[in-house]
Amino acid sequence: MFKTLFWKIKMDLKSTFRYKFSFISDIVVMTVLLLIFLFSNTGQSLGEKYGMESYKSLLLIGYFLWMISITAISSLSTFLNSEAKIGTLPYLMHSAYPIELIVLGEFISSLLVQSLVIIIINLLAKVIFTIDLYFSLFFILIILICALGIVKSIIL
Repeated sequence: MFKTLFWKIKMDLKSTFRYKFSFISDIVVMTVLLLIFLFSNTGQSLGEKYGMESYKSLLLIGYFLWMISITAISSLSTFLNSEAKIGTLPYLMHSAYPIELIVLGEFISSLLVQSLVIIIINLLAKVIFTIDLYFSLFFILIILICALGIVKSIIL
């Protein structure tokens, strides 16, 4: 069963990196959107409310959480929609492997790609705006549990 999950993730990652334009455009679009947020001082009132001098780090954390939640929702809906359009969804539903496992592989591969985009945007934010942002393992674990909850709720 884990072999199926591994091959699904590997196949999706190969497909994603074969079309580099999509990956690069994700980085460009998300970086431009972040720049708009940072230049318009979005989140300054939030920083004042929580008594943080560096509201930009709060904005960046919220931005990354938004990116992960959008990835969880869009990867699943895109996968199910494309499988339904080409007519293979009924076969996936009746295959020997649970549909949840196949969807989990799709989500994990999308999350890995999005994590790479987040790392690149984080490095750009650190270089351009000197925003220090540190992730703890506990924080990452909470984000993953929430993202899996989103995926699981859509499957049901």
